[in-house]
Amino acid sequence: MNGYARRLILAVCLAAAPQQALADPRPSDFTIPDSAVDVTARYASLLDGDALDPTLVEAAFAPVRHLMSGVRVVIVPSYLTDLLMPGRELGLIDYFSDQQLWLESLGAETVLAPVDTEATVETNGRVLVDMVEASDRPVCFISHSKGGIDTLEAMIHMTTAELSGVRCWIALQAPFGGSPIADAAASWEDARMIIDELLTALGGSGRSLDDLTVPVRQAYMRRADDTIREVTCHVPVLSVATVMPQPEGWLPQSRFEPGRLWMAWHGIWSDGVVPTYASILPHAPYIIVDGLNHTDTVDGDRPFGDRIHNDVVFLKALLAIALRAPVCAV
Repeated sequence: MNGYARRLILAVCLAAAPQQALADPRPSDFTIPDSAVDVTARYASLLDGDALDPTLVEAAFAPVRHLMSGVRVVIVPSYLTDLLMPGRELGLIDYFSDQQLWLESLGAETVLAPVDTEATVETNGRVLVDMVEASDRPVCFISHSKGGIDTLEAMIHMTTAELSGVRCWIALQAPFGGSPIADAAASWEDARMIIDELLTALGGSGRSLDDLTVPVRQAYMRRADDTIREVTCHVPVLSVATVMPQPEGWLPQSRFEPGRLWMAWHGIWSDGVVPTYASILPHAPYIIVDGLNHTDTVDGDRPFGDRIHNDVVFLKALLAIALRAPVCAV
């Protein structure tokens, strides 16, 4: 999820939802899949202290730079991102903007996936399959949040020939295992009808909220496990999970603090929206990055001028890892 409007909605839901709607999330629901491959050490090797070293990152990226020339990079955005697009087009909102310019400087073509982010996973998955089928060049997916489960739905329904046309997939903070915040919103009976109507008015469906819930996602992942393994045998995949730290002092350092705090009370690490371990795809390489909230991966500049990281250097590091990650690692 991304955008100020959505964060306000989430904060209101957490503050105002009746206690019965906030079913206690269980840490046991969010564990690292045994089949996933931890490559966080590769990311750590590019750090100088707590920050990525541009020189180290460039050296790691140089051997795979040519793999991005001529590629169509499809950015699959997060939930309700449609609300941001007018502001993005006017240059008022930065949602992957710097990264697009850099990718195009490499000779890649970039496109925002033409999905309704409020639509169901099934609907958006079909759109992405059609994009790969119609593409005249290799495709690299970069997904954020719900865009990750839209992309996974597409991947597990692609033919072997279509998968061979996917050069890489970087999944940023995808709720593969669901989010307790979605559970809270979906189970809030007094507000559910209003939420469904709003999502429909935005061109989507109330079912898209259910797609993000823990029971639905975990059942989906169990059913699709064998197919996910096959996907990772054909496509270099990197899932990126992050941990939002406890703030220093009494002032919250992020607008995602309510969600982080609620999940932390129940012993769950998170980025403020998605539990950290829920973002790890089985059978695929993954990294866990400390200190990033749910939107820092797509825009490292927080409000009031606080820069968390350089967006381009961060993406370059991820591509350096993803394009050299083991395929069919397990």
